[in-house]
Amino acid sequence: MKTLKKILICVFFIHNINTEAQSIELGFEKKSEIITYKESDTLTVPFSINIKGNYIPSKSDQIEIEIISNSNELNLFLSENKFNISSSKTEEKLHFINKSNELLNDFKSLIDSFLTQNGIFTLIIKPLSKNNFHVNENSIAVNLVPEEKHILLRLEKQAFNKAYNFYLGTNFDLEDKIKTNSFYSEIDAYLPDLFFKDKKGNYFGGIRAGIYKNRSLSTKKENTSDTPLIEILENSPESDSVTIENKRIIRTPKTSYDNLGFYVELLLKVYNSKNQDFKIFLAPRAEVIQRIETTSYDFEDFISFGTETIPRDSLNDRNIRSLLSLNRERTLKYYNSYFGIGIPMFYNNKGIEVFLNPVIGMGDSGPFNRREDDSNKFFGLFQFHIIEKKHGIKLNGEIRKFFNANQDPFIVINLSKQINLESLIDSNK
Repeated sequence: MKTLKKILICVFFIHNINTEAQSIELGFEKKSEIITYKESDTLTVPFSINIKGNYIPSKSDQIEIEIISNSNELNLFLSENKFNISSSKTEEKLHFINKSNELLNDFKSLIDSFLTQNGIFTLIIKPLSKNNFHVNENSIAVNLVPEEKHILLRLEKQAFNKAYNFYLGTNFDLEDKIKTNSFYSEIDAYLPDLFFKDKKGNYFGGIRAGIYKNRSLSTKKENTSDTPLIEILENSPESDSVTIENKRIIRTPKTSYDNLGFYVELLLKVYNSKNQDFKIFLAPRAEVIQRIETTSYDFEDFISFGTETIPRDSLNDRNIRSLLSLNRERTLKYYNSYFGIGIPMFYNNKGIEVFLNPVIGMGDSGPFNRREDDSNKFFGLFQFHIIEKKHGIKLNGEIRKFFNANQDPFIVINLSKQINLESLIDSNK
């Protein structure tokens, strides 16, 4: 009797092993997950499917799962939702995409309704059309465990320092060699989705604006010339005479521009890539720049005509004063205005942002070449920046010129670091 009992236990044990070996469990890796939604035309929900058991189906076994949500309205926007299972872990994404179909409800309104309520919906693996496959003539059953995954949807709030940016850095002088020359700063606002809705309810109008301070340099080597100069060698207050040297010098003017500018652009979105990483805008632009122009001179001696002593009263002579002041620094303050149309282009991925902005229009060139016709009022502008997002490092530059004004192009290159405005404003941080 005891022997029979042992035999029955062994048979039962072997039967259980064979039973376990003849099935696998397929289901979501996590039963619940928090997903962040950034306002756009697409809701992306990543998920992982795991297989538990002694067998893994191959592609030829055609074990396919179909995933839907528990919301019939949301499923109207569901794109590809069938996936072939051929590994122990399958990582995929569901995409709910707004479609240009007037019969469908507005996608953003639907998402807003989820967020307004509790922000929860459920992903469901539908019953399998094929729930077994064969290994060595053995039929392996596929069981769905777990077959549901709860999604808690959270709206990604636009970070303060993403919409409003503050940069501090330095300008570069590229005339002779790369070197830093002055302080650079900028505060800007980038708000692309503020107003103007299309038929699908998506915003396509926004604003970009900013204030900046930079410096540009221009060494006018083409204006190098030799010119007469009088230099005072001895000038004692107790003497009635001064000793001067008459000579000719090689003189090259060098001009720096300290610029304080304000700009504003009305952004009208004309292209937005499917994955939101590339955007093109048409942008009417207005800008005013206060420029403080400082001209100094680099010079070297060319020919000396010797020294002489002259009465102190001779320094009042207009010609002598003119020769004495040839190398004096000169400063001029004026304003440039610019009104035009730009085509801002933004490319973003996780690591960098690339920005290009060609602009053309009309404006006021300040004190340069004021003629009765308007041909000197046309300008061109090209701007760019590259931002390394992890550390907030920004390389920024621009070239601008009034085409027919007697004016060199303004070229500005600077390197700066983003300052976290949110932490500066929030006293608790």
